[in-house]
Amino acid sequence: MSKKYTKKALTIEQQINLLKKRGLIINDDNKLKHYLNTVGYYCLSGYFKIFQNKDDAFFKNTTFERVLGVYFFDRKLRLLFLNALERIEKSFRTQFVYHITLKYGPYYFDEDYINEKDKEKISDILEKSKEPFIKNFQEKYSNESPPLWMLAEILSFGDILNFYIRVIENVDKKEIANYFNFGWKYLYSWLENLREVRNIAAHHSRLWNKKITKQLKKGKLYSELSYEGYVFDSIIVTAVILGKVSPNYEWLGYIKDLVFEYKIDVNKMGFPSNWESVFKNLKE
Repeated sequence: MSKKYTKKALTIEQQINLLKKRGLIINDDNKLKHYLNTVGYYCLSGYFKIFQNKDDAFFKNTTFERVLGVYFFDRKLRLLFLNALERIEKSFRTQFVYHITLKYGPYYFDEDYINEKDKEKISDILEKSKEPFIKNFQEKYSNESPPLWMLAEILSFGDILNFYIRVIENVDKKEIANYFNFGWKYLYSWLENLREVRNIAAHHSRLWNKKITKQLKKGKLYSELSYEGYVFDSIIVTAVILGKVSPNYEWLGYIKDLVFEYKIDVNKMGFPSNWESVFKNLKE
């Protein structure tokens, strides 16, 4: 039987005293108090851990500024991912709509291509939508649902990926993936991995040294990939897809600058020793 969680809530002053007791060097109590009030002890504890022994004592000479630097790095890394993944998601959504509507017509989800359960889900999404363009369409037209190019704007990226892998034919999966120069099984696994990264980033969770659970499909493409869930792999696949959808975006350069600015231990992110060369080769 698992034991009961017994930790009690502490005041900000008690939290500061606990960190001092554990050996964290605090040069400005007010600065620490600010971040404990605005970020929270529990969130910051995820960054404390890499500077602590198993008994929670901090390594010698660990300052709060050093911990805060890793927190800032992680926050900026998340924002960079969100910027990149918006471009990738939008491009995949666009190709999905473009291919399906040209081949099957605008009302693919009104036809027998999807089952009743999926139709009910779409009806529920439409009913809950507060988007003016959806309300305007429903007031003007008698169609069961709007055209796919309109409907896709209110479907989540998870919904789009779900329809991609589960509903449309393999030949359609292949033709959509051809735009990105990948086989569809690779593209799907990469996008699922990045969807998890996007969700982590969107919920402001720690990302930089977290393992991603959505595994990439193994293959001979890009030997630099470790397939061990490190964020480095997600960085690589993001950069590769960006090379197609946003070739002038110097995304890897921003990642590199962040690493050096905050002096990050990239081993915890799964970076190989030659990571700078890998970045350079991908940009060329």
